[in-house]
Amino acid sequence: MVSYILGTAGHIDHGKSALIRALTGIDPDRLPEEKRRGVTIELGFAQLALPDGTLLGVVDVPGHEKFVRQMVAGASGVDIALLVVAADDGVMVQTREHIRVLQLMGVTHLVVALSKCDLVDAEWRNLVALEIEELLEAHGYHDVPIVETSVTDGTGLDELVATIQATVATIQAKAGADVMRLPVDRVFTIEGAGCVVTGTLWSGVAKTGDTVEVVASRRTARIRTIQVHGIESPRAQAGQRVALNLAGIATDDIVRGDTVATPNSIQMTDRFDVALTYLGGEEGGLSEIPGALKSGTRVHVHHAATTTLGRVYLLEGAPLAAGHEAFAQIRLETPIAAHYGDRFIIRSYSPTYTIGGGVILMISPHRQAKLGPADREILVALQERNLAAVVRGVMTLGGAPTTSAELAYRLGVTRSEVAALLNSSDYERIKIASETWFVTAEGAQRIRDRIEKTLLAFHESNPDRIDMSIATLREQATGSLSGELFVAFIDRLVSDARIVADAGRARHLHAPQAAMVEQQRLAAAALPRLEAQGLTPEMLTDLAGALGCDPKTLARALAPLVDDGRLVRLAGDLYFSPAAIEQGAQRIRAFFAHGPVASASAPGSGAVSSSENTVTVDEVPTGATAAQLRDVLGISRKYAIPLLEYYDRTALTRREGDLRFLRQAPTR
Repeated sequence: MVSYILGTAGHIDHGKSALIRALTGIDPDRLPEEKRRGVTIELGFAQLALPDGTLLGVVDVPGHEKFVRQMVAGASGVDIALLVVAADDGVMVQTREHIRVLQLMGVTHLVVALSKCDLVDAEWRNLVALEIEELLEAHGYHDVPIVETSVTDGTGLDELVATIQATVATIQAKAGADVMRLPVDRVFTIEGAGCVVTGTLWSGVAKTGDTVEVVASRRTARIRTIQVHGIESPRAQAGQRVALNLAGIATDDIVRGDTVATPNSIQMTDRFDVALTYLGGEEGGLSEIPGALKSGTRVHVHHAATTTLGRVYLLEGAPLAAGHEAFAQIRLETPIAAHYGDRFIIRSYSPTYTIGGGVILMISPHRQAKLGPADREILVALQERNLAAVVRGVMTLGGAPTTSAELAYRLGVTRSEVAALLNSSDYERIKIASETWFVTAEGAQRIRDRIEKTLLAFHESNPDRIDMSIATLREQATGSLSGELFVAFIDRLVSDARIVADAGRARHLHAPQAAMVEQQRLAAAALPRLEAQGLTPEMLTDLAGALGCDPKTLARALAPLVDDGRLVRLAGDLYFSPAAIEQGAQRIRAFFAHGPVASASAPGSGAVSSSENTVTVDEVPTGATAAQLRDVLGISRKYAIPLLEYYDRTALTRREGDLRFLRQAPTR
């Protein structure tokens, strides 16, 4: 199976495509315009069979300066580069820029094909080879093999293939255990099959039947079939050129530059912290690039097959001199699907030249213009791929509880790697359903301290109130914590005897007791007064005025009496004693059993005084209006309606239209 990608590089018209045709028998120039003009415009693809049976995916890139974007896309995911330099031209502008791109993209394996050797003599070929060696040495490429070739007479082609094979043997295979990720460089439709996307599989494994998502839109699709260079296969692995036929998604839903990946594994981001290498200007047509990079400089950012504008913010202060590296934060004008360890290129805004690039370290970091010591330690650990140090740093710096999935998503690594480190740590654990949250002891204590301080501040500012709602407490103390997590911290404080929490409210045990004493005094004064008033209790506002307090304070004082059943609160801020509620119920039952009974009228007694509602025993009612029952109860409408609605709810009466009926017929 194809496990490695060979990508071409070099100046326009130096014979890259012709060399690929000669080596593979496949013409990588597929567009009519490319054939008409004799210029590569888009990425071309082929496969190269090596003598030992290894198959290489080949990506042929444009050499024109206008198509550096396509060249960067083609260089993404390349394992070995074939730099083509024409013997009759020598090193040219795009030769230099393409070497820069390869260097910045982390392509360490390189073979040079000195093309068109049939056009010049041996002395000239030697001079050009020396020039190439000096250029490569200046960019960190040492002892790169240079093979003299000619597609016209076949010179050096076998030697070139053998050299490529020897170089491939030194490349370490890409791991397939990571999440599946395919940056898309082509999207098209095949009649009868539907949407097809192609690209170099950067990581992981793709299998027929797998569910994948388009990261930008979060649309999901199913892999119907897979092809690796035109050969159908049940799976594809990292390092291969892949075509995926996707079911459940339309071609219009994907564009070049999108990423197809394992669902919920990659995030879109408009910023990332990076280790940035700035190359600056150099001779040979690139001297217009400014000498030092200043923080805030606007640039073109190239990542995989995506290009967008952004700004570079240097996190270590001074402008960055050419040939140096520094930590920086890049903020994009359009979000991209990025991942820890990805390579990127920056090009100057105008005129456009490749000026630098590097490695993405932190996805979606907090915005900052200057790097603090703790942040710097994390970036250094990320740069060194010291994941244990990264996890320690992020957990300590963040302080908030996190899961292995959240941390892996943020760092752009696999969940299993993070989970192993978290599970072997001494962090505090919070179990919610099937998920475990981890937090440092210091971070957990800071959260508990904030909760206590918020509660104490509330008590200080509200001496007349006993407690506050837990929802408000969460918002004021730790708004970023989920409700379930916050409740877990509340439960810990309750178990530590620091606070009291009940019925969605909380108070601190060290809170001033004045409010509690006052509410207890008001409750003690209000209860006998309300009990004595029977079916005509005072309204809350009137009762508060009589007791010398405000209605809200009184309502809080009466709430415990309602909770333990000593009062019943009805609509309209009316509080009835259970005895009064039962008295009214007895009168209604008697009315339906025997009709109205005449008695002396007294305030709140419920005596019948209206002769129009008087009936004889032979005229016992089966239904009654609210007005009739109001007179039976002997109270005004203000009290009667809330009481009757309460009796409806508690199954004493049943309302049908304007009439109410006793739910259980009395025995006569």
